[in-house]
Amino acid sequence: MCHNSKQNDMKKYCVNKVLCLAFIALAVLTFASCGDDFDFENHYPGAELKKEYAQNWVDLYGAIDPNQNWSMAQDTCVTVTVGASSNVKVYGKFDGIFKLVAQYDNLEGTASIPFSVVKGSEELFVSDGTMAVKTKIGGHVDFSAPATRGSYLPESNPYTGSFTDSNGKTHPIKFELLDESQNLTIDYQSLTSAIGSLANVSPNSTGSNYSNVVVTDFTCVATEGEVIIYPINWINNENKELGIYLNGNKDKLFPLYQTQDDDSHFKMTLSYRLEEGGTIYEVGNSGHEGVPSNAKYVYSPGIKITVPVGTVIGFYAVKSVGNGNNQKGFSYSEGAEREVATTDVNGTTLVGLYQKVNCSDFLFYAKNVTTITNKLASWYIACEDLGSTGDYDFNDLVFEVSTKSTNKNGKDTKYYYTIKPVAAGGTKMAEFSLDEGKTWTEIHGCFTGCDTPINGRYTMINTNAERLALSNGSTGKSGVSLANPDNWNTEYDGKVSDLFAHFKIKVEDNGQAIVIDSPETGTAPQMILTPEGWQWPIERESIEVVYPGFTNWSQNATLDKWNESKKDELVYPLQ
Repeated sequence: MCHNSKQNDMKKYCVNKVLCLAFIALAVLTFASCGDDFDFENHYPGAELKKEYAQNWVDLYGAIDPNQNWSMAQDTCVTVTVGASSNVKVYGKFDGIFKLVAQYDNLEGTASIPFSVVKGSEELFVSDGTMAVKTKIGGHVDFSAPATRGSYLPESNPYTGSFTDSNGKTHPIKFELLDESQNLTIDYQSLTSAIGSLANVSPNSTGSNYSNVVVTDFTCVATEGEVIIYPINWINNENKELGIYLNGNKDKLFPLYQTQDDDSHFKMTLSYRLEEGGTIYEVGNSGHEGVPSNAKYVYSPGIKITVPVGTVIGFYAVKSVGNGNNQKGFSYSEGAEREVATTDVNGTTLVGLYQKVNCSDFLFYAKNVTTITNKLASWYIACEDLGSTGDYDFNDLVFEVSTKSTNKNGKDTKYYYTIKPVAAGGTKMAEFSLDEGKTWTEIHGCFTGCDTPINGRYTMINTNAERLALSNGSTGKSGVSLANPDNWNTEYDGKVSDLFAHFKIKVEDNGQAIVIDSPETGTAPQMILTPEGWQWPIERESIEVVYPGFTNWSQNATLDKWNESKKDELVYPLQ
């Protein structure tokens, strides 16, 4: 938990609160005595500042769309039917990845599952723990019907297998090595770039090693009946094995490639050529070792895996650990043992496994799959604190919010939130409340070494303010982490849009404590709600400059993709 304000500050606020209440009481009495001539709305603390803020907004951005609610969240639902009691999960698309937005444990029969997704979303994945079905927003998924089977190839070497779903149906699975004419051909430079995308990712780490396009704790859904795996890189001579497991069942593994000869595996072999059709440089157990520096093309043999569409596929690796090759360790793409990461490269899923250094130690492409992850989808609440009525950078208070709806045993749906402060670009004392103003927490004090103001001004946190010559004595720090990494985990009776509607901040201005609520529809906002992948502007860069589509969105709420185009040099880099 973040630390609350110091006692003297709280005393100060108590005094201010008493004064404010006295002021309001007097105003009410005055209103009662003066009838309709008294303009109460414009005579409370901060009213003039808010009026100035709203007028400046219209002057800068034009008339606000009367339907603009400043939220990019869409509240929706999906109807799910199961034939047997099932744990159902729903995945919505966030920043190019399908992430967990809702789950319903022990679902029996039919139920409507509510959740929030990004406005403009069209597709979902819904899983019953065995299969995953793509459907439309507001659609109906029926897992009680017989599952569609993929084409079953005649039995032949090297092997076949099968799995059983939650309804007791058995599905075949078939593996076969593609012939040379079906090898994957990529240029060597593209391969080098792909390796670099995962080169700084260490297993189970959280921090600067991750980019927002790298995903851990994931599985893949077969979007076609034939999934193809192409190995493209490994780094040393140690024995390695790559395989898959289905629908979270790690007790039944299907081995694919091995770097050493084994009759139960396909031999992992790559070839390199200086020019198409030219000399072949074959590399077996040693990855790229021995490849000439002027190699231009890489040829990789593929394995075709025939499964029903919708099969959930996890990846595993067996690696040598300890001294020699006598000990073996397992890595999985999901769960506590995950040492696997994935990213998208030109529309193809690139999967990297960890051996010793990072997740580029063992790389392969997976075709005809879509990545889903049990990582919760997240949102950002970005706030303006009224410190300046002409600086709309929306970085004065920024919070990351993860949310998931759950429903157990048919009882009322509950919504769980994890809330984490990530930036504080304002220099005034600023507090936030998650419980309708019952308790308040000062945001700067949540960050390491930033709880004490200097010359009456707080440090600007994670907005790249240190590059500025600030005349008011303020300072700026970047890359500052929370003093206590524990987040706020709270249950709230509503979707993320409801949390946004009840979110409050309080800032001090000239001795007055001004409470700022989420914006009313059609009014100038002091908060906006955006999906993950959004990056807040750096200090003193207005949001319409950083995101050129923002002005049009202010005028037309249907233009909900304004955040997809930005000036990268003017946003704070995600950690």
